[in-house]
Amino acid sequence: MDRPTPREALLELLEGNQRYVAGEPVTRAYSAEIRSALAEKQAPIAAVVACSDSRVAPEVIFDQPLGALFVARVPGNVAAESVQWAIDLAVGHFNVPLVVVLGHSGCLAVSAALEKGYSSSWVSTHIGPALNSARRKIGSPTVEELVRENARLTADRLVSLCPPLRFATRAGECRCVPAVLDMASGEVVALDGE
Repeated sequence: MDRPTPREALLELLEGNQRYVAGEPVTRAYSAEIRSALAEKQAPIAAVVACSDSRVAPEVIFDQPLGALFVARVPGNVAAESVQWAIDLAVGHFNVPLVVVLGHSGCLAVSAALEKGYSSSWVSTHIGPALNSARRKIGSPTVEELVRENARLTADRLVSLCPPLRFATRAGECRCVPAVLDMASGEVVALDGE
């Protein structure tokens, strides 16, 4: 398969999400031959930064096969050092044309930041900037407003902090898209207008 454009990759994920929402995912069987091919190499079409929440499984939510997504998971889907390294690898080594920062409704890490403030240095470092930004823009944000702001700010931070992603986005070879998963409906909405 040819490398998709950033737009094609995003459309593939959103179409897969619609199959997931409709309860009509593609049935996949992983034969020994397919597993062997996957063991030899990977060619993901996108990287996804997702929360560690057990209900947020990007391959399921986007109805994608093994090998299609390069996934980094961390509480609050933030730009932690491990996530930055994963995105550097996904863009710099695998040339993914798309990075999705996937926030989700009711995120425990984000709601803890909103309810308890800077309860730890991790929250202060990683979710504090989104909390400050949301307060400047909105005043008293709801959890869902903070989830959206956190996804947007994480996407911006990753572009700033990850040189391969920064260069690829400037060249038009990659996009970094913030998105939010509604846990009840299963629908993912891209926050950049797509």
